[in-house]
Amino acid sequence: MGVDFATWVYSPCFDMFARSITFTPLISQPGVGAFATRGIFDTNERDVIGMDGSIYSDAKTELDIFMPEWNILPVQGDMVDIPWEDDVDGGIFLVEDCLGQGNAGGELTLILKRVVEAKGVIPSIQFSTGTFWIDSPEFARPKCLLV
Repeated sequence: MGVDFATWVYSPCFDMFARSITFTPLISQPGVGAFATRGIFDTNERDVIGMDGSIYSDAKTELDIFMPEWNILPVQGDMVDIPWEDDVDGGIFLVEDCLGQGNAGGELTLILKRVVEAKGVIPSIQFSTGTFWIDSPEFARPKCLLV
């Protein structure tokens, strides 16, 4: 007898840990407006060790979605708006990748890339909600110093 992961595992987990999001299917369903849904949002840090022993720190932002709640699954290029909730980070993201075909038929992991509001003459992406550009946060950019 098999285990129905979608009903017995993923559904209770999503009821407990999922937060509200607004999903805009820019690529998967062009012309369809944004709609409210839910997902489990997480950012995982990882260190990459170079051949010279140096360490490069990076982070991977993920959104798990409950597949039975979706008629058409998201694809690369769709947009997700995750509001700040209970002092936990949020923002506007683009789907960068979709991992696998779902875990045991119930959960799909989306890899997200943060979209930052445009400032000046930087390559930008035009959405109906405004102009955005994809880049690192201000505090993570190196500053030129005169010595």
